[in-house]
Amino acid sequence: MIQRLDEDERSEFNQHCSVYTERGSWEKVEEDESELRRIRRSHLTGTTFPVKQRLTKSTRIRPVADMRGANLYSPGVSAVQPTVLKAGQVLRGVLRRGVQIRQYDLEKAFYSIGIDVIDVATGEHTPVYLSV
Repeated sequence: MIQRLDEDERSEFNQHCSVYTERGSWEKVEEDESELRRIRRSHLTGTTFPVKQRLTKSTRIRPVADMRGANLYSPGVSAVQPTVLKAGQVLRGVLRRGVQIRQYDLEKAFYSIGIDVIDVATGEHTPVYLSV
């Protein structure tokens, strides 16, 4: 999908993605297949792709993260399903020992809750790895 963007659109898309990588929320993964397999086995992963918006929007190209793989470990939340608190507890149950998660509202998302994965022993944050 990125190949279909013209140079200006690709530049705008990369600038939007850079905001998240500079904050440490996302970590870009190069297309090395063995590295991708290793990361997918041990981390929450997703794929980021560009979405073109109407010309009336201030953001012409918006990055969208497909997190369906990572979401398999997180139960759905609605009025009839578990609460956000319960969903967080279930997610904690599937993470490896010594890892802690923090939940926070994302400033640029629609109906989303961010998850910050932290290694308790080292205090290091584990970013969500995204293949662009």
